Amino acid sequence: MMHTSGRSSSRHEGAGRAEEQRTIPDDDINDASLNSIRQHPAVVDVAAYAVKSELSEEEVAVSVVLKDGHALPEAELIAFCATKMAYYLVPRYVKYASELPLNASQKIEKFKLRQQAAEFPETLWDREKAGVLVER
Repeated sequence: MMHTSGRSSSRHEGAGRAEEQRTIPDDDINDASLNSIRQHPAVVDVAAYAVKSELSEEEVAVSVVLKDGHALPEAELIAFCATKMAYYLVPRYVKYASELPLNASQKIEKFKLRQQAAEFPETLWDREKAGVLVER
């Protein structure tokens, strides 16, 4: 029998692997929870993943691919998210990318995004450092 870190309970159906989730009281933040970002007219694709903050807590980060010729300031993306999701689901960190890393099955390799964020934290835009507040 082979053990994987995937979950199969109905509460976590489609929630992804355990290491790709950030657990907060009564809620799991994962890519499926952030699908509303894809509703923005400038966004092609998005991946959500957890990164460690300066307090060693995990915070939500997103890597976003924009449509060709579109620009979207990070603060505007956060404001859009705040209208579409609960305040605790709004990502703290944003990074724009030309493409997301995919494996042979065309699934996003989130471990690479987490690794890049850990190695180059200065590439992440931080809404708290920018002074962008999300109201509860």
